[in-house]
Amino acid sequence: MSNETKEEKLIKEIIYSLVDKKEEVSIDITLTGHTAVYDIRVADSDVGKVLGKKGGHAAALRTIFSAIYGKMGKKLHLQVVDPRRSKSDK
Repeated sequence: MSNETKEEKLIKEIIYSLVDKKEEVSIDITLTGHTAVYDIRVADSDVGKVLGKKGGHAAALRTIFSAIYGKMGKKLHLQVVDPRRSKSDK
């Protein structure tokens, strides 16, 4: 039996439905007493699909999960890690 929470299952299902390369999806979730941190990594070709036009998909995810975690008294930090940006920063 998995130790995944309902929230973790939900975000994975949403991300998997947006991307083409499901095998390259990695979602790191860190929960503390007051915060929930989501670092989402996808294939280069799927970054735009997860972010959405003008960041619309990412903003929608933040809205939904901020509401869920806000109810629990936690602040949400959700970011889609752009591998293209990470490579150029090195």
